[in-house]
Amino acid sequence: MPTSVHDADAGALLSLAIDPDGSRLSHDDKATLEQLVASAASSAWFNAFEPSREVLDLKQGNALARVILEARAEGEDGDAALARSCLIVRDDPWACARDLARDLVARHDAALQDLTRRAHAGLITALAERIEPVLIDADTSRPRDAFGSCDRAEVLFVLSPTGKHALDASITSHRPWPEFGELCVTEDLVHALAAMGYTLGQYRKASGNAHVSQVPRGRRRMARPDFVRRRVPLCIWDDLREVVDNACSTNFLFVLYAMVPITQLLDIDPARAMTFSRAAVATWDPWNGTFHDAVSVPAVTVTPKMGTLMSAAGWHAPDSICGFVHSYYHADLSQADETAP
Repeated sequence: MPTSVHDADAGALLSLAIDPDGSRLSHDDKATLEQLVASAASSAWFNAFEPSREVLDLKQGNALARVILEARAEGEDGDAALARSCLIVRDDPWACARDLARDLVARHDAALQDLTRRAHAGLITALAERIEPVLIDADTSRPRDAFGSCDRAEVLFVLSPTGKHALDASITSHRPWPEFGELCVTEDLVHALAAMGYTLGQYRKASGNAHVSQVPRGRRRMARPDFVRRRVPLCIWDDLREVVDNACSTNFLFVLYAMVPITQLLDIDPARAMTFSRAAVATWDPWNGTFHDAVSVPAVTVTPKMGTLMSAAGWHAPDSICGFVHSYYHADLSQADETAP
Protein backbone atom coordinates (compact mmCIF):
# COMPACT_ATOMS: atom_id res chain seq x y z
CA MET A 1 0.00 0.00 0.00
CA PRO A 2 1.41 3.42 -0.85
CA THR A 3 2.32 5.42 2.24
CA SER A 4 3.07 8.87 0.78
CA VAL A 5 1.06 11.30 -1.30
CA HIS A 6 3.43 10.73 -4.21
CA ASP A 7 3.01 6.98 -3.91
CA ALA A 8 -0.77 7.36 -3.71
CA ASP A 9 -0.71 9.45 -6.89
CA ALA A 10 1.49 6.92 -8.67
CA GLY A 11 -0.71 4.08 -7.48
CA ALA A 12 -3.83 5.77 -8.82
CA LEU A 13 -2.12 6.36 -12.17
CA LEU A 14 -1.06 2.72 -12.35
CA SER A 15 -4.61 1.65 -11.60
CA LEU A 16 -5.91 3.91 -14.37
CA ALA A 17 -3.33 2.50 -16.80
CA ILE A 18 -4.65 -0.99 -16.05
CA ASP A 19 -8.31 0.12 -16.13
CA PRO A 20 -8.52 3.11 -18.57
CA ASP A 21 -12.31 3.38 -18.46
CA GLY A 22 -12.20 3.55 -14.65
CA SER A 23 -14.97 1.02 -14.09
CA ARG A 24 -12.95 -1.01 -11.57
CA LEU A 25 -11.08 1.76 -9.78
CA SER A 26 -11.25 1.88 -6.00
CA HIS A 27 -12.89 4.77 -4.19
CA ASP A 28 -9.49 6.05 -3.02
CA ASP A 29 -8.01 5.87 -6.52
CA LYS A 30 -10.97 7.78 -7.94
CA ALA A 31 -10.61 10.48 -5.30
CA THR A 32 -6.88 10.76 -5.94
CA LEU A 33 -7.37 10.99 -9.70
CA GLU A 34 -9.98 13.71 -9.27
CA GLN A 35 -7.48 15.73 -7.24
CA LEU A 36 -4.73 15.18 -9.81
CA VAL A 37 -7.01 16.19 -12.67
CA ALA A 38 -8.28 19.29 -10.83
CA SER A 39 -4.73 20.35 -9.97
CA ALA A 40 -3.51 19.83 -13.54
CA ALA A 41 -6.44 21.76 -15.03
CA SER A 42 -6.07 24.65 -12.58
CA SER A 43 -2.42 25.07 -13.57
CA ALA A 44 -3.37 25.66 -17.20
CA TRP A 45 -4.43 28.87 -18.91
CA PHE A 46 -7.05 27.79 -21.40
CA ASN A 47 -9.42 30.07 -23.28
CA ALA A 48 -11.35 28.77 -26.25
CA PHE A 49 -11.53 32.29 -27.68
CA GLU A 50 -8.51 34.56 -27.66
CA PRO A 51 -7.65 37.67 -29.68
CA SER A 52 -5.49 37.31 -32.74
CA ARG A 53 -2.58 39.58 -33.59
CA GLU A 54 -3.94 39.87 -37.12
CA VAL A 55 -6.70 42.38 -37.84
CA LEU A 56 -9.69 40.92 -39.65
CA ASP A 57 -10.31 42.22 -43.14
CA LEU A 58 -13.69 43.79 -43.85
CA LYS A 59 -14.94 40.80 -45.81
CA GLN A 60 -14.43 38.60 -42.76
CA GLY A 61 -15.94 41.25 -40.52
CA ASN A 62 -18.99 41.59 -42.75
CA ALA A 63 -19.67 37.85 -42.58
CA LEU A 64 -19.45 37.95 -38.79
CA ALA A 65 -21.68 41.02 -38.65
CA ARG A 66 -24.36 39.25 -40.67
CA VAL A 67 -24.41 36.34 -38.20
CA ILE A 68 -24.60 38.73 -35.24
CA LEU A 69 -27.28 41.04 -36.64
CA GLU A 70 -29.48 38.20 -37.84
CA ALA A 71 -29.29 36.65 -34.38
CA ARG A 72 -29.91 39.94 -32.58
CA ALA A 73 -32.91 40.65 -34.81
CA GLU A 74 -34.42 37.40 -33.52
CA GLY A 75 -33.62 38.29 -29.92
CA GLU A 76 -30.82 35.71 -29.73
CA ASP A 77 -27.42 36.08 -28.13
CA GLY A 78 -24.78 37.19 -30.61
CA ASP A 79 -21.96 35.28 -28.91
CA ALA A 80 -23.93 32.04 -29.08
CA ALA A 81 -24.66 32.62 -32.76
CA LEU A 82 -20.96 33.20 -33.49
CA ALA A 83 -19.99 30.05 -31.63
CA ARG A 84 -22.41 28.05 -33.79
CA SER A 85 -21.25 29.69 -37.01
CA CYS A 86 -17.70 28.29 -36.99
CA LEU A 87 -16.52 31.58 -38.52
CA ILE A 88 -14.00 32.25 -35.76
CA VAL A 89 -11.12 30.16 -34.46
CA ARG A 90 -11.87 28.19 -31.30
CA ASP A 91 -8.84 26.78 -29.49
CA ASP A 92 -9.00 23.02 -28.97
CA PRO A 93 -9.16 21.95 -25.29
CA TRP A 94 -8.10 18.43 -26.23
CA ALA A 95 -4.60 19.54 -27.23
CA CYS A 96 -4.21 21.37 -23.92
CA ALA A 97 -5.63 18.40 -21.98
CA ARG A 98 -3.15 15.98 -23.61
CA ASP A 99 -0.22 18.27 -22.81
CA LEU A 100 -1.31 18.43 -19.18
CA ALA A 101 -1.74 14.64 -19.08
CA ARG A 102 1.76 14.11 -20.49
CA ASP A 103 3.25 16.46 -17.88
CA LEU A 104 1.38 14.66 -15.12
CA VAL A 105 2.58 11.23 -16.25
CA ALA A 106 6.14 12.51 -16.72
CA ARG A 107 6.28 13.53 -13.04
CA HIS A 108 5.78 9.85 -12.13
CA ASP A 109 8.05 8.27 -14.75
CA ALA A 110 9.95 6.21 -12.20
CA ALA A 111 6.80 4.55 -10.87
CA LEU A 112 5.38 4.02 -14.36
CA GLN A 113 8.54 2.81 -16.11
CA ASP A 114 7.31 -0.78 -16.37
CA LEU A 115 4.26 0.19 -18.42
CA THR A 116 4.26 -0.91 -22.03
CA ARG A 117 4.26 1.79 -24.69
CA ARG A 118 0.62 1.00 -25.40
CA ALA A 119 -0.39 1.21 -21.74
CA HIS A 120 1.57 4.46 -21.35
CA ALA A 121 -0.25 6.02 -24.31
CA GLY A 122 -3.58 4.73 -23.02
CA LEU A 123 -2.92 6.32 -19.62
CA ILE A 124 -2.26 9.70 -21.20
CA THR A 125 -5.47 9.45 -23.22
CA ALA A 126 -7.50 8.38 -20.18
CA LEU A 127 -6.16 11.31 -18.16
CA ALA A 128 -6.77 13.77 -21.01
CA GLU A 129 -10.38 12.58 -21.24
CA ARG A 130 -10.82 13.54 -17.59
CA ILE A 131 -8.97 16.85 -17.84
CA GLU A 132 -10.72 18.13 -20.97
CA PRO A 133 -14.23 18.63 -19.47
CA VAL A 134 -12.69 20.40 -16.46
CA LEU A 135 -10.95 22.85 -18.81
CA ILE A 136 -14.19 23.44 -20.70
CA ASP A 137 -16.18 24.05 -17.51
CA ALA A 138 -13.57 26.52 -16.22
CA ASP A 139 -13.38 28.45 -19.50
CA THR A 140 -15.19 31.79 -19.24
CA SER A 141 -14.13 33.17 -22.62
CA ARG A 142 -16.72 34.16 -25.22
CA PRO A 143 -16.48 34.65 -28.99
CA ARG A 144 -16.31 38.42 -28.47
CA ASP A 145 -12.96 37.90 -26.73
CA ALA A 146 -11.49 36.94 -30.10
CA PHE A 147 -11.94 40.49 -31.43
CA GLY A 148 -9.98 43.67 -30.90
CA SER A 149 -11.14 47.25 -31.31
CA CYS A 150 -9.58 47.30 -34.78
CA ASP A 151 -11.77 44.44 -36.03
CA ARG A 152 -14.59 46.17 -37.88
CA ALA A 153 -17.45 45.48 -40.25
CA GLU A 154 -19.41 47.50 -42.78
CA VAL A 155 -22.96 48.15 -41.63
CA LEU A 156 -25.75 49.92 -43.44
CA PHE A 157 -28.91 51.32 -41.93
CA VAL A 158 -31.36 51.03 -44.82
CA LEU A 159 -34.11 53.65 -44.71
CA SER A 160 -37.03 51.29 -45.27
CA PRO A 161 -40.64 51.07 -43.98
CA THR A 162 -41.54 48.85 -41.04
CA GLY A 163 -42.65 45.36 -42.02
CA LYS A 164 -40.93 45.53 -45.38
CA HIS A 165 -37.69 43.73 -46.18
CA ALA A 166 -34.96 46.35 -46.34
CA LEU A 167 -33.91 45.40 -49.87
CA ASP A 168 -37.50 45.70 -51.14
CA ALA A 169 -37.53 49.43 -50.40
CA SER A 170 -35.59 50.47 -53.50
CA ILE A 171 -36.00 53.91 -55.01
CA THR A 172 -36.59 54.04 -58.77
CA SER A 173 -36.00 56.71 -61.40
CA HIS A 174 -38.39 57.48 -64.26
CA ARG A 175 -35.35 57.98 -66.47
CA PRO A 176 -32.92 55.29 -67.68
CA TRP A 177 -30.48 56.98 -65.28
CA PRO A 178 -30.79 58.29 -61.72
CA GLU A 179 -31.92 61.91 -61.59
CA PHE A 180 -32.88 63.87 -58.50
CA GLY A 181 -36.02 65.38 -60.01
CA GLU A 182 -37.18 62.18 -61.72
CA LEU A 183 -37.61 59.77 -58.83
CA CYS A 184 -40.78 57.69 -58.64
CA VAL A 185 -42.90 59.10 -55.85
CA THR A 186 -43.64 56.02 -53.75
CA GLU A 187 -44.16 55.24 -50.09
CA ASP A 188 -40.53 54.06 -49.99
CA LEU A 189 -39.33 57.49 -51.14
CA VAL A 190 -41.61 59.31 -48.71
CA HIS A 191 -40.33 57.10 -45.89
CA ALA A 192 -36.65 57.66 -46.76
CA LEU A 193 -37.16 61.42 -47.05
CA ALA A 194 -38.83 61.55 -43.63
CA ALA A 195 -36.02 59.50 -42.08
CA MET A 196 -33.58 62.08 -43.43
CA GLY A 197 -35.72 64.96 -42.13
CA TYR A 198 -37.70 66.03 -45.19
CA THR A 199 -41.30 65.98 -46.37
CA LEU A 200 -42.50 65.02 -49.83
CA GLY A 201 -43.63 68.59 -50.41
CA GLN A 202 -40.18 69.93 -49.61
CA TYR A 203 -38.64 67.41 -51.99
CA ARG A 204 -41.00 68.36 -54.82
CA LYS A 205 -40.18 72.03 -54.32
CA ALA A 206 -36.41 71.42 -54.21
CA SER A 207 -36.32 69.02 -57.16
CA GLY A 208 -39.16 70.16 -59.40
CA ASN A 209 -40.53 66.59 -59.40
CA ALA A 210 -44.14 66.74 -60.63
CA HIS A 211 -44.73 63.02 -61.15
CA VAL A 212 -47.96 61.62 -59.77
CA SER A 213 -47.67 59.82 -56.46
CA GLN A 214 -47.92 56.05 -56.84
CA VAL A 215 -50.61 55.08 -54.34
CA PRO A 216 -50.72 51.32 -53.61
CA ARG A 217 -53.68 49.51 -55.15
CA GLY A 218 -56.74 49.44 -52.92
CA ARG A 219 -55.73 52.58 -51.05
CA ARG A 220 -56.80 56.20 -51.49
CA ARG A 221 -53.55 57.76 -50.33
CA MET A 222 -50.00 56.88 -49.40
CA ALA A 223 -49.30 55.91 -45.82
CA ARG A 224 -47.53 58.44 -43.65
CA PRO A 225 -44.27 57.36 -41.97
CA ASP A 226 -44.95 55.86 -38.54
CA PHE A 227 -42.23 57.84 -36.76
CA VAL A 228 -41.62 61.46 -35.88
CA ARG A 229 -39.67 63.18 -38.65
CA ARG A 230 -36.34 64.44 -37.35
CA ARG A 231 -36.30 68.18 -36.68
CA VAL A 232 -32.98 68.89 -38.40
CA PRO A 233 -32.36 67.20 -41.78
CA LEU A 234 -29.31 64.97 -42.03
CA CYS A 235 -27.96 66.86 -45.02
CA ILE A 236 -28.69 69.77 -47.33
CA TRP A 237 -30.49 69.35 -50.65
CA ASP A 238 -27.27 69.69 -52.64
CA ASP A 239 -25.84 66.65 -50.83
CA LEU A 240 -29.00 64.65 -51.45
CA ARG A 241 -28.99 65.67 -55.10
CA GLU A 242 -25.37 64.54 -55.40
CA VAL A 243 -25.93 61.05 -53.97
CA VAL A 244 -28.95 60.51 -56.24
CA ASP A 245 -27.42 61.86 -59.44
CA ASN A 246 -24.29 59.75 -58.82
CA ALA A 247 -26.11 56.59 -57.76
CA CYS A 248 -25.14 55.04 -61.14
CA SER A 249 -28.27 52.89 -61.04
CA THR A 250 -31.97 53.41 -61.66
CA ASN A 251 -32.75 51.31 -58.56
CA PHE A 252 -31.04 52.05 -55.27
CA LEU A 253 -31.50 52.39 -51.53
CA PHE A 254 -30.97 55.37 -49.27
CA VAL A 255 -28.65 54.26 -46.46
CA LEU A 256 -26.51 55.41 -43.58
CA TYR A 257 -23.09 53.77 -43.81
CA ALA A 258 -20.25 53.20 -41.34
CA MET A 259 -17.48 50.79 -40.38
CA VAL A 260 -18.04 49.86 -36.73
CA PRO A 261 -16.28 47.56 -34.23
CA ILE A 262 -17.66 44.03 -34.27
CA THR A 263 -17.77 43.96 -30.47
CA GLN A 264 -20.25 46.85 -30.48
CA LEU A 265 -22.63 44.90 -32.70
CA LEU A 266 -22.73 42.16 -30.07
CA ASP A 267 -24.19 44.62 -27.56
CA ILE A 268 -26.64 46.31 -29.91
CA ASP A 269 -30.36 45.59 -29.78
CA PRO A 270 -31.63 46.52 -33.27
CA ALA A 271 -35.18 46.64 -31.91
CA ARG A 272 -34.23 49.80 -29.99
CA ALA A 273 -32.92 53.22 -30.97
CA MET A 274 -29.24 53.37 -31.98
CA THR A 275 -26.73 56.17 -32.42
CA PHE A 276 -23.85 56.28 -34.91
CA SER A 277 -21.03 58.54 -33.76
CA ARG A 278 -20.96 59.46 -37.43
CA ALA A 279 -22.46 58.00 -40.59
CA ALA A 280 -22.29 58.68 -44.31
CA VAL A 281 -25.54 59.51 -46.11
CA ALA A 282 -25.42 57.47 -49.30
CA THR A 283 -27.17 55.66 -52.12
CA TRP A 284 -26.44 51.96 -52.56
CA ASP A 285 -27.36 49.39 -55.17
CA PRO A 286 -26.49 46.07 -53.52
CA TRP A 287 -27.53 44.05 -56.58
CA ASN A 288 -25.40 45.68 -59.28
CA GLY A 289 -22.68 47.16 -57.10
CA THR A 290 -22.92 50.95 -56.98
CA PHE A 291 -22.43 53.28 -54.04
CA HIS A 292 -22.04 57.02 -53.58
CA ASP A 293 -21.88 59.17 -50.46
CA ALA A 294 -21.63 62.93 -50.22
CA VAL A 295 -21.52 63.85 -46.56
CA SER A 296 -20.55 62.34 -43.21
CA VAL A 297 -22.95 63.33 -40.44
CA PRO A 298 -22.00 63.25 -36.73
CA ALA A 299 -24.19 61.81 -33.97
CA VAL A 300 -26.97 60.23 -36.03
CA THR A 301 -29.72 58.55 -34.04
CA VAL A 302 -32.11 56.16 -35.76
CA THR A 303 -35.06 54.13 -34.53
CA PRO A 304 -36.31 50.73 -35.73
CA LYS A 305 -39.28 52.40 -37.41
CA MET A 306 -36.89 54.35 -39.63
CA GLY A 307 -35.26 51.29 -41.17
CA THR A 308 -33.15 48.17 -40.80
CA LEU A 309 -29.55 47.66 -39.69
CA MET A 310 -27.81 45.11 -41.90
CA SER A 311 -24.40 43.80 -42.90
CA ALA A 312 -23.02 44.14 -46.41
CA ALA A 313 -22.14 40.43 -46.47
CA GLY A 314 -23.64 38.54 -49.38
CA TRP A 315 -24.10 41.71 -51.44
CA HIS A 316 -21.83 44.13 -53.25
CA ALA A 317 -20.18 45.75 -50.24
CA PRO A 318 -19.47 49.50 -50.49
CA ASP A 319 -15.75 49.11 -49.76
CA SER A 320 -15.36 46.42 -52.42
CA ILE A 321 -17.11 48.74 -54.88
CA CYS A 322 -15.21 51.94 -54.10
CA GLY A 323 -12.00 51.01 -52.27
CA PHE A 324 -12.30 53.44 -49.36
CA VAL A 325 -9.83 55.05 -47.02
CA HIS A 326 -11.21 53.12 -44.06
CA SER A 327 -10.44 55.62 -41.31
CA TYR A 328 -12.84 58.14 -42.87
CA TYR A 329 -15.76 55.78 -42.28
CA HIS A 330 -14.79 54.52 -38.83
CA ALA A 331 -17.56 55.10 -36.31
CA ASP A 332 -18.97 53.83 -33.04
CA LEU A 333 -22.45 52.37 -32.68
CA SER A 334 -24.28 52.46 -29.37
CA GLN A 335 -27.75 52.14 -27.93
CA ALA A 336 -29.62 55.42 -27.68
CA ASP A 337 -32.53 56.94 -25.84
CA GLU A 338 -35.76 55.60 -27.35
CA THR A 339 -37.14 59.15 -27.53
CA ALA A 340 -34.19 60.60 -29.44
CA PRO A 341 -35.23 62.16 -32.77
